[in-house]
Amino acid sequence: MRKTTKKAAVAAFIAVCLAAGMTLPVPFGGEIGTVVYADGETTPEAAAVTEVSTEAELRAAVASNASGTVKLANDITLKSYTKPNDPTVKLGCLTIASPNNLIIDMQGHTLSRADEDGNPLTGAVDSGMVIDITGNSNVTIKSGVITGGYNKTNGGGIQATGDLTLDGVNIVNNMVSGCGGGVYVFDGNLTVANSYIQNNTAAGSYGGGIYVNRVREVTSAEKCNLKFIGGNVIEGNKTLGSGGGVCFFGNSFDTSKSTLLDVK
Repeated sequence: MRKTTKKAAVAAFIAVCLAAGMTLPVPFGGEIGTVVYADGETTPEAAAVTEVSTEAELRAAVASNASGTVKLANDITLKSYTKPNDPTVKLGCLTIASPNNLIIDMQGHTLSRADEDGNPLTGAVDSGMVIDITGNSNVTIKSGVITGGYNKTNGGGIQATGDLTLDGVNIVNNMVSGCGGGVYVFDGNLTVANSYIQNNTAAGSYGGGIYVNRVREVTSAEKCNLKFIGGNVIEGNKTLGSGGGVCFFGNSFDTSKSTLLDVK
């Protein structure tokens, strides 16, 4: 008798289910869980989805989810607070350490920065960005507004290492004393899709709206890439140096899949 492979058996099973109008069981229906086959192989566990409605829930979710999706149920303001055991250090940004395939779906809501009393930042502070993504990351942020960052160094809205994708995100009204008023990406790639980068300010050298660069020593093939997809508007951004809208030091600047890239 000819041996039937697991893939062939699975395909046949799916065809029978569909023909009979049946709902496909795990894992074919996309339910969360891991299935162990007779030969010991497994399907990957589906990524967890966590919905959050408070600052505390958001911080806990990104701390515990190296992968998966975190969804905002409403607007969230990140307040400054004193670092434990060191009253001289004020923190407050959303720190995401070494994430892998993490998605933050803002669902049309706003993520903003404030002081410890909940008031907008009126001056540059340490860790004054809205989101700080560290490590060799791969993060996607979708469908929302990031605003109110005022950072002493680089990246007012977002500072990130590794790969970052912005999909339908408005990065507006953020400031830095350094580079990248809206977004600062180093040692990684940035993809911007259907987003607005508006009214951000870099009081330092480069990139009022966006700054992308490699920091460590690399070969030319390893240099970072910047890609625009769909429609994007970059306007009203300011810097004292170069690149009011975008400052890019890297390998590939790709607009081939952009239906609109309006830089003012």
